[in-house]
This record gives sequence, C-alpha cells and structure tokens, in this order.
Amino acid sequence: MFTFIQLGESTSFWTIISAIGAFVTAFVAIAIAIANQRLTLKISRENRAKSSEFRFSESRPFFLIEEVKDLTWITKHHRIIFYNGSKSQIDFDRSFAIRIHNVSEKILMAVKVVIQVGEEKPNVFYTTYIKPTHTNAFLIPKDPIPKDLKITIYFHTEVRERIKLVWKKKNGKWQYDGDQKELEHRLTDTESVKAFKDYDVANFHETKYIS
Repeated sequence: MFTFIQLGESTSFWTIISAIGAFVTAFVAIAIAIANQRLTLKISRENRAKSSEFRFSESRPFFLIEEVKDLTWITKHHRIIFYNGSKSQIDFDRSFAIRIHNVSEKILMAVKVVIQVGEEKPNVFYTTYIKPTHTNAFLIPKDPIPKDLKITIYFHTEVRERIKLVWKKKNGKWQYDGDQKELEHRLTDTESVKAFKDYDVANFHETKYIS
C-alpha cells in the first residue's frame, strides 16, 4: 500500500522518511512477487518439458546397423530380407544387405529405409514394423560393398512420434550424422513439415521380402 503525503511547513522530517520507507517497502514487495511468479512459471515449463521428453524418450527403440555380405547367414536364421525388383533376378553372390537389428523392447513402426550408394538413385524400402529383438535386412545388388553409402531411416515410435536418423559411410568408415537427426516433438509445425516431407505414411506399401 502506497502512502501519499502533502508536504508543507508542518511536515516533519521523520514523516517524510516514513513515507519514503513505506513506498520502498511496497515497491520491493511487488518486485519480489513478480520475480517469484516468473520463477514459478519457468520451473513449471521446465518440469513439463522434462516430463514430455521423458515420455517420448522412453518409447524410442535402440537398434544396430550392419553391412552383411554373407546373405546365407540371414536366410539360415530366418531373418527377413526386403528387396526391390524381381525375385528371380536376385543374385545373392553379387549383393549385400544392410541389416537393422532392433536390440530394444520397443517397436519401430511404419519404417522407411533409404540407402544411397554414391550418386546413384536411392534404394527405398518400406516395412510395416521391426519388432523388438528382431532383425530386418535390405538387399542392395552391389558387389563389392561400396565405400560410400548413406542410410536414412524414418519411423514412428509407440507414442506416434516421427523420427529421422542418418548414417554416412565415407572411405569405408561409418559415422552417425547427428546434425540431420529429427525428433518430431521438438519441432514446430512448420519445421516438422519440412523435416518429414519425404516421409508419407498415407500411401504406405510394404516392400516385397523373402523370409
């Protein structure tokens, strides 16, 4: 509460000091209240963000990517091999596969795998899901295994978050490209449209496979 006084000849020095003190006290109290409110809002936003991040991160699967030249190992162990083109034209001796092994208890859904060999046309595969602890392989008709490759994987998690991950192989060495990682819940609507413009599940058709 502010105190207003009218200065005059009868106004004492201590009355003025008292009024100034009351004004300063009220001003400080208001400033503290505003600061506390801002701090409370900040903590609330941070807690909501942490809770949201935890919920999304808990649903994200963990998987391994590997080049496989011995394709008989895949068929012997009843793994699924996805391929493009005609099955009758597949030459296992002159091909290799990219194997995605889901080592977690979380599922990858509506998976799109894009494998780029150098500057050639990308090899694109679609699979409905990769189950927990299961392996899917994607056949590339190339021999020997190229030194330059790029793998882009799109998928949905169990909480319907879209994710994009990229790996690159240069001169025979693999490297995860974290700069191209996209996690949908961290993006604005505009950013999400741009990040997933090449990932459309509206007309999703699973690629042919051998099992």
